[in-house]
Amino acid sequence: MEEKKKRFEAMRAPLHRDGKFIHPRELLKRAAILWPEREALICGDERVSFEQLFWRACVVATALLDRGLVRGARVLVFYENSIDFYVAYHAAWLAGAVVVPLNSFLQEDELVHIVHDARPDYAFVSSSLHDRFVRAAPDIKTLAVEELLTFGICHEELFVQHKDAGDSLAVLLYTSGTTGVPKGVMLSGAGLLTNALQAATTLELGEHERVLAALPLFHSYMQNTCVWSPLLVGATVIIVPKITRKALLKGFSEHPTAVLGIPQLFGLLCRMRDFDFSTVTLCFCGGDALHAPIKRAFELVYGRRLSNGYGLTEMGPLIAVNLFDGETPEYCVGEPVYGVAIQIRSEDGHESATGEVGEVWVHGENVMMGYYQAPEATNAILQDGWLNTGDLGWCTARGELVISGRSKDLIINKGINIYPQEVEAVISRYPGVLQVAVVGVVVDDEEVPVAFVMSEDETLLSGVASVHLSSYCQQHLAFYKTPRWFIIKRTLPVTSTGKIDKKILRIEAASIQAKTKE
Repeated sequence: MEEKKKRFEAMRAPLHRDGKFIHPRELLKRAAILWPEREALICGDERVSFEQLFWRACVVATALLDRGLVRGARVLVFYENSIDFYVAYHAAWLAGAVVVPLNSFLQEDELVHIVHDARPDYAFVSSSLHDRFVRAAPDIKTLAVEELLTFGICHEELFVQHKDAGDSLAVLLYTSGTTGVPKGVMLSGAGLLTNALQAATTLELGEHERVLAALPLFHSYMQNTCVWSPLLVGATVIIVPKITRKALLKGFSEHPTAVLGIPQLFGLLCRMRDFDFSTVTLCFCGGDALHAPIKRAFELVYGRRLSNGYGLTEMGPLIAVNLFDGETPEYCVGEPVYGVAIQIRSEDGHESATGEVGEVWVHGENVMMGYYQAPEATNAILQDGWLNTGDLGWCTARGELVISGRSKDLIINKGINIYPQEVEAVISRYPGVLQVAVVGVVVDDEEVPVAFVMSEDETLLSGVASVHLSSYCQQHLAFYKTPRWFIIKRTLPVTSTGKIDKKILRIEAASIQAKTKE
């Protein structure tokens, strides 16, 4: 921890002015001065240096101000993975706006809610998403980066003279809405920079880093590791426009040193088996629980250790990182990053003993300011600077955090707690299982587990597999933890951020249960 602290403090010093963090809008100019000719972004055959990226952002920011943008206004960024995503993002910042990155997979009904909530003045929208956006929000003025770049004028003095402190609102990130309607997470510049520093120092990102960005850039995980952190160290980001074999091969041909993904991406890389990892020194998995079979398969196929971590959009998002080289409990997400404190609390609010499962609470400078225009929702999870993550977990004697699952996913059978991740861990070890999700459904006034299994194995997909899976679970789990039903499918529904969508699976499980009563 002492070494982490030294690295963190050394990197933080130049980002402070008058005892406070600078605003993150100053990061791009700083990078352009320190590393003008270094490649900032690579996307396909296009390459952009830090100096070129800053110039493009300046031109677009000048065009924004010329249109009367008011400082503090909200500007949406509705772009797929591209260089223009970065230009729009930084231009909005330079012009004094709050950036609101939008999930590029959102459909019209979903866009209506977020646009109504955020109340933006402008929206940067790519040509391929334009019609969808206009149908959802016809009254919002849309902008296109490629058109504004023809403005060609850069009045840097219009925006660099404003030396805002970092404690003002910088980014509004909307949650995926898996627990209800999407909420706008307000991140201050100071909170954002704190977490970017935590990521850069903990993952040991350096100035010669080449980070492969294969996941959607609107995700908070990618915002931190591929938008903010690279500016601190002068790292190059290799943008993968979409997850296809061709796009991934092109990305890997640029010799990445760091590959950041979610379990589904690393599982896909295992199945494809044809990527060159010779230059890669960091493979990091976040965004969802990393099942042991995916970790083992990846490390076997590519000969690289797959590290993992834990985060939450409301924390910017990084909370803990597991870089330990030895044996750790399954679903261990490691130690908290420097500056973050973790508490495990029982239902009555008291701190739990080591090894006891309870609610995971976190605290740090990177905690969100709150939910946008939602004080009740904010007060429900923020208490005295501590954030209730909504997850259940426990801490090892070494202080590592182990996640047991979401508190809302907890299954209670006759007063006994069943943690879905424990059941999923067992099922995931069965041959042929690619992914698994366990949800609870009420049957005859008691809650029982139901397992949804993803497989491409024809034997598993046959009707007799459920019997074998049930028998396997009974050998490794208490009888009440064995799923009542096993639903085996070729695919499982996922959210726009790549997580298995348990909300949809619960509906399907309830439907199956209802049919058994008929």
